Amino acid sequence: MNRLERWVFPPTCVLTHQKLSNNSQFDLAQAILEGFSQTQAVCPICNEATPNAQVCGACLTQKPSFDVTLTAFDFEGDLRELILQFKYQPALHLGKLLADISVHHFKGRAVDALLPVPIHLERLLNRGFNQSTLLARHWGKQLNLPVITDAIERIKATETQTHLTAKERQENLKGAFAVNVAALAGCKSIALVDDVITTGATMQAIAGVLKTHLPALRIEAWAVAKTR
Repeated sequence: MNRLERWVFPPTCVLTHQKLSNNSQFDLAQAILEGFSQTQAVCPICNEATPNAQVCGACLTQKPSFDVTLTAFDFEGDLRELILQFKYQPALHLGKLLADISVHHFKGRAVDALLPVPIHLERLLNRGFNQSTLLARHWGKQLNLPVITDAIERIKATETQTHLTAKERQENLKGAFAVNVAALAGCKSIALVDDVITTGATMQAIAGVLKTHLPALRIEAWAVAKTR
């Protein structure tokens, strides 16, 4: 909201619905915003917790196809509620809020474009939108980066991964993605964008297919939150 809009329509917290001061930066109570946490000591490649932020044993043993993982927060508490509302109610206006509160974590990254994680056409028609695309478009505007939506296609309607183990997720995603190499002409470094990273299996599946066609491509994985 601009100043006039905030004067006519005083901002309210999207979770508590309490009125906020007109100078509130976000439509969230300050106490809620301050409650959003982020695990600091994480592996720079996969973002799993690790002592002293060192590269974890799993990444040392078998490095993922992506190079870096960046997330703004841990997927818990009020932030978890916000993301679930955005994704499943759906509450599309929360996409911009989530982008706004997290964008500073991604500023200054040397990437040429953002690639939202695609969903299968069947799920897209069912849900009506792809939450990763909405986030990528908001971040793209804020970071002045192009968003490429036709570089990756989800060609396999996979089972929902919510209750699958890490190994089951990897199996579930085999052959799920196809790459349009022409859409990435001129790109040396890209960021894959999703709302939440759980095991990283989706990012790995996409990055693996990308590296098969473009082995020199540098790939970062970005998300609003990471499960712990």
